[in-house]
Amino acid sequence: MNYATGKYITFLDADDWLDSEGFPELLLQANKHNSDIAFGQSIKHDDRGISKLGRFTSFKVENGLIPYEIDKIFRAVGPPGKIVKAEVIKSNKLKFKHLKFGEDKLFFIEAISRCKTASMNSAAVYHVNRYNENQSLVTETNILEKTADNLTVLEEVLQLNLPEKAEFQAISRIVEVDFISRLFNKKRFLKSHQKAEFYDYFKRLTEMLRMNGKNIEDYLIEDKYKNNFKLLNEHRYDDLYDYIALLIKGGKADRYIKNNQVHFVMPEQLQDLIPVTEEMFAVYEGTHEYEDVHYEQIRVYKHPDITIDKVLFTEIHNEPHAQEVKYVERDNKIYIKSSVLEDIAYNFNIVLIYNEYKPYTVNMNLPNMKF
Repeated sequence: MNYATGKYITFLDADDWLDSEGFPELLLQANKHNSDIAFGQSIKHDDRGISKLGRFTSFKVENGLIPYEIDKIFRAVGPPGKIVKAEVIKSNKLKFKHLKFGEDKLFFIEAISRCKTASMNSAAVYHVNRYNENQSLVTETNILEKTADNLTVLEEVLQLNLPEKAEFQAISRIVEVDFISRLFNKKRFLKSHQKAEFYDYFKRLTEMLRMNGKNIEDYLIEDKYKNNFKLLNEHRYDDLYDYIALLIKGGKADRYIKNNQVHFVMPEQLQDLIPVTEEMFAVYEGTHEYEDVHYEQIRVYKHPDITIDKVLFTEIHNEPHAQEVKYVERDNKIYIKSSVLEDIAYNFNIVLIYNEYKPYTVNMNLPNMKF
């Protein structure tokens, strides 16, 4: 990177490729606004189809953003979809630390945190190759090896003297994603015969934070992770297994509707936890006629703070191919004129975009309990 002569530097993993239209568009935007960093849409290609990655980095066209204040920005800390000003990298002497796993994470946490201005664009700029024949080191790395490197990443982050908001987001990501979601909330943990090592790594995480004057609970944002911590902290390991099994079941778990939100049925031993809910659930209710006009009707169950921004007809197995449609939202229902279906020439899912960037695919069945 020290030998780069251009104003901006981008990063490309082996077997991935840049978009011939979207990438130049993002680069021109970054240059026009003299942004320190720019984020565009990354597209994943695998044997199941084509999908979007990290929508939170690329859901609109905007400039003058503070990069480390973008919601969940440190959930995407790899090369895809980023352009960074060369001067930021050189003046801060940013380098990739040699780790078997986690070098990208550490580098981009610091790079994003050192940038003062950002541009964002919803255009596809980067394509990720995840076809089966393209097996990466990430898929080959043992979870405990990953976790050891994640401790190293955290240790480094704590010494970087990052801006307060950047440090908070970075630590929260490491705690929630790396040390709870990926370490514990997986079938591999439930099946593992090395559970003591998992617990030891989590203990080392909390101790490292404590030694640096930080409380792990301050970095737990989502309720489901707060539940994980409570069970781990109280050494309620049997209850932890039951809780993780519930999360893994997801849509196949027993659920019910209360106060217009979907709730999971919590076993007796988990009643003291924060209730597990789905912030958004929507179900297709068929074609209805109102005042001689036919509408496709969708019933929405959601947290009261959630706002629906748009409705898309998204091609099955090809998420980037989507058409936005007009709709009316009233009394927790969405109405789409049936006539719009005449213009759709592909098989599609109905996808609701809420809270600016979050996608939700409409269901065909209501949640229920099995007896």
